[in-house]
Amino acid sequence: MAKRKARRYDLSQFKGLDIQSFAIVETTAEDLVMAAERIANPDGTALDENTYSLMLRQQMIAGAIVEVDGEPVKSASCQAFMGWNSRTRDFVARAYDHINGTDKKDRENFAKLLEAGGEELDSHAQT
Repeated sequence: MAKRKARRYDLSQFKGLDIQSFAIVETTAEDLVMAAERIANPDGTALDENTYSLMLRQQMIAGAIVEVDGEPVKSASCQAFMGWNSRTRDFVARAYDHINGTDKKDRENFAKLLEAGGEELDSHAQT
């Protein structure tokens, strides 16, 4: 697997945060599976859809954090994220979205590509 890109953010100029800096990495489908495993109820009962979606997003962000205040995260996810105040989590979530999401311009350009219909391939063609 290719090395994933990570970015470090210095938050020291912002007041009222639980951390001074963090680094976050691009996520993969494997990260999604691991995040889902972390929120499974031990008793096997299902979570309602809204709770599951909220928890999955939080665990995806926690799993993307690879460094906090200059120290590497030693486990598969930074569970300390779940205890940080809302302001801190908001900054970290925005960085997660920036690295792992698409912006409005990207989505608009892709919508144009979809409207154009894409390139038709032979049904047996492999990519």
